[in-house]
Order: sequence, then C-alpha cells, then structure tokens
Amino acid sequence: MVGSLKTTFDIPEPLLRDVQKLARERNTTTESLVEQALRKLLAERAQDRRRSKPRPDTGLAGIAVAAVAERGWPRLTRNYRTVRTLLTNATVRGPMVHDARLAAIRLDHGMTELLTMDRDFSRFPLLRTRSLLA
Repeated sequence: MVGSLKTTFDIPEPLLRDVQKLARERNTTTESLVEQALRKLLAERAQDRRRSKPRPDTGLAGIAVAAVAERGWPRLTRNYRTVRTLLTNATVRGPMVHDARLAAIRLDHGMTELLTMDRDFSRFPLLRTRSLLA
C-alpha cells in the first residue's frame, strides 16, 4: 500500500475555481483531479525522455540514420551499412531516407545504374542515374 503525504500549495484563486468547477463536472474531488493532473504530467515527462534518446550521429544524416535504426530496417534488410553510408555522405531528410534505402538495395545487388524521373537519387554518387525521358 502506498502512503500519502499532506502538503500545502499556493494556487491562484482563478485556477482553483476552475479546478473545483471541473471536479464538480466530473463528479470527483479537487484533490483527485489535481492528483490525476500531476500523474499525467509525470507520465508525459517520462515519455518525452524515452523519445529523446541520444543519437549516434549528429546533423541531418545522423537523425536520418537514427530514424532508420528506430524503424527496424537493420533487421529487415541486409544493406544497413550501405544505407548508413549513403545517409552519412548525402544531405538526406524526410522521404529521401526511403530513397537512400532503395539506392542501397540496388547497390547491394550489384546494380550501379538507375533509370528514373526522380532527381533525388542523384544525391547518391555511388548510384549512376539516367533520366527515363532522355
């Protein structure tokens, strides 16, 4: 059983009136409502701390590499090292992270050229690109 501790806080009167009104609307006590609010605040803080893990690299490429790792792509693909190299050597963000993964799959299977209309693949010098329109 968890014990409780009595304490005193100074709360501005308008805030206290709002909390008391909300407690009446929810058919609960002011004490219970304040306790729920504090527990919610602490849970959000814990969740924010879990989200803000230190990243292995810095900059946009580091954030993208961390995003790849968090999505589990290293477990799903054999080409994690190639993806990491492409992300580190190119300015990559957002949807281009997926482009880096597609480029890595091609490179790991010995494909060095890509026919595409997407100019974003030109960010990866290891993969030659040719336009479908040329």
